[in-house]
Amino acid sequence: MVERFALDNPAAAGYSLVQLITTSSITAHFAEHTGRAFINVFSCKPFDAVVATDFIVRYFRARRCTQQVLHRGAPWPASPAGSAARTGAGGVGGVGGGGVQPRQFPAWLDRSGPRDLVAEAQRRWPWSVHHGGGPGRLRLVVGDAHLADVLDLPVGHVVDDADDYCTVWRESARLYRPTGSAPLIRSALVRLARRPGSLIVQLDPAAVNAVLDAAQVRPSTLRAHLNWLDRDGLLGRIGTTGASRGSGRARARVTSGGWGCYALTMPLPPLAGSTGETPGALNGNTTR
Repeated sequence: MVERFALDNPAAAGYSLVQLITTSSITAHFAEHTGRAFINVFSCKPFDAVVATDFIVRYFRARRCTQQVLHRGAPWPASPAGSAARTGAGGVGGVGGGGVQPRQFPAWLDRSGPRDLVAEAQRRWPWSVHHGGGPGRLRLVVGDAHLADVLDLPVGHVVDDADDYCTVWRESARLYRPTGSAPLIRSALVRLARRPGSLIVQLDPAAVNAVLDAAQVRPSTLRAHLNWLDRDGLLGRIGTTGASRGSGRARARVTSGGWGCYALTMPLPPLAGSTGETPGALNGNTTR
């Protein structure tokens, strides 16, 4: 349906439209006087909002774009095979705040990140999902059968350093947002905005520009994607004061124009901490 509305108000007059899609809708209003468009895409099926936004910006040749993404209810994983493997230890259901994922951070794997930021992430998102076993040092194992298949690894594979964890982190994110510019952004974040051996992403101006160039996206697209990763439990904002922290080579550079720091967190499970001397096979189930 397309109708011209608000003809008695020149500042708001313009065409409005409603397009029904399966159990969902797309609505829009175009204000002729100001040249602004207000577009809403509602879908109860998962879709890549980055792709949708980029298409709208290109189609209407927009000079500026402001976007907001609202998640209603619990997240819906993109992989049906993965959903069954993530039913343990809290699963993927939303907890308060409109479906924000619970998360945890394997601080002991970070060997080169700013110590105060690593400690903050550990304090806010302690690793709490464990596989039973005898005494021994904490280690991570892949506990999601679908994720193990994607990585071509056995269930129970030990993740024993930060760089290995980043590979698992990227593939875990694919379960939530597998298409569009999302994979390029995630890859650029772990390659260009963190030190080797660290799980802290530091988005100072140079890192932001490097990620934008590598992923070939606009700043608004990158900001939206950071918000989605946070909501999906895959990033956690830390060190939000904007001040330089630490000392020497460990200083976190959050300078004017920077976008802050993030910890590479993991939603529950698909990794579990094993306290036994051997990792064992988890078969996709974990217990607290």
